[in-house]
Amino acid sequence: MSHIQTYYAMRCKIIYYYVVSSIGNSSVAAGIVIVFLYLVSKYSMYSLGISEEVTVCIKQNGVCIVEAADNVPRQIQDCPYEESQKITIVYKYEQPAIESHSPRIATDPTQ
Repeated sequence: MSHIQTYYAMRCKIIYYYVVSSIGNSSVAAGIVIVFLYLVSKYSMYSLGISEEVTVCIKQNGVCIVEAADNVPRQIQDCPYEESQKITIVYKYEQPAIESHSPRIATDPTQ
């Protein structure tokens, strides 16, 4: 569970206890909490991808393994890159899927 999800889970508990104590009807409070959790999960599902330059760590049997700043290893099937090659990936924080990948475009010809 990410730090953001943990934060929202704690906030949900606080809201739940506040609503239960002020309303006195736990089914209404539970409904409010469920709707809140649903909206938070939809937000994280449709959040924008992070673009980052990474190095191909391992290439084996046509599968490349890369690791971004969030320390989640990600796979690229049918990988056209070589081991130690720098590439650009687009991903969502702490999600294992890669939305897109491309070779790094060097701005300096010596790189």
